[in-house]
Amino acid sequence: MAFTGGIALERQRLGEKYGEVVKSDRAKSLRNATGNASGGVRGGKTGTLESSGSSSWEDPWPRVFSEAEIEAVAVEAFQSPNPLIRRRAFDQLLGSLTAGNAQYMLGHLKENSVRGDQWRDFHYLWGMLDGKSAVEHASESEENDLSHALAGWASKYPDEAIAHLNTTADEDMGSFRYRQKVMVNGMANNDPARATDYVLQLADEGDERTSQLFEVVTSAVLSNCDVDEAATWLDSTYGEWADRDPEGAGERISSMPRSPQRDAAISGFARQISYGDPGKAIEWANSIAEESTRVEALTHAGQHLARRDRAAAEAWVVSSGLPEEAQRAVLNPPQIRRR
Repeated sequence: MAFTGGIALERQRLGEKYGEVVKSDRAKSLRNATGNASGGVRGGKTGTLESSGSSSWEDPWPRVFSEAEIEAVAVEAFQSPNPLIRRRAFDQLLGSLTAGNAQYMLGHLKENSVRGDQWRDFHYLWGMLDGKSAVEHASESEENDLSHALAGWASKYPDEAIAHLNTTADEDMGSFRYRQKVMVNGMANNDPARATDYVLQLADEGDERTSQLFEVVTSAVLSNCDVDEAATWLDSTYGEWADRDPEGAGERISSMPRSPQRDAAISGFARQISYGDPGKAIEWANSIAEESTRVEALTHAGQHLARRDRAAAEAWVVSSGLPEEAQRAVLNPPQIRRR
């Protein structure tokens, strides 16, 4: 009771001190706020920003702080002995962050030697609000802030971030590749479809980094999507990846643990390679754990084998383990329509 009472008194004191701008029931951490604003991989509600650099964060608080208020709240955020007060006050700073006051607020972070999650969240949000300025500042800074700012920019305005990255392509290649990976990760955590399109475009252009960037997108999808969403993405995307780089796609699948997501990736992969190598597709399809998905993949691959080599398909299907209905489907593949 003494502890909770102390928090209540501290809240009251903060409310009096900052004109009731601290409202504990509306405070949010950036990690929760960015999840709501960007939708995560699930593509939920987006923020209300109209354009990069034009607004503050989608703000649950009634107004933007003055510089005097920023200074006062910063004291609470970084120096209060109460960890809950520090967290809530820092949330208030993020809620008041704009393109116009970012540099001033950054000064208080540096003065208080802020690092870790707070440093990351501030620069990620600055990147969302004013990506160009945040990234340009980070590019000249010796601090660890570039990756956070660029990821935030790419999560909110991927086309702007891509265009900016392309202007640095003639600079140091190591730096360019690092920024590209960070940017793809930022896109993938918010909009995996956009990140996938970008990486597939690079694959069409023959970019040797495609496999590594697909790894980045895949990791984001597996981390942020539920099972069904991830399976749908993996089935579709690994089919497209196999069409461009079957070796790279196969290596990534081999590294995945047995799971519904792995089954989905194999399904899409096997479906794509069955057109050119049905025997290899059958080998991959046999490694699918879930029965109905395995049967479907084997049937599809077997049909392509039957079109190529009827005798080989007849010999294989007897020992395939497929149900009778699926065996009949293998030996009676539908006609391929010619355009």
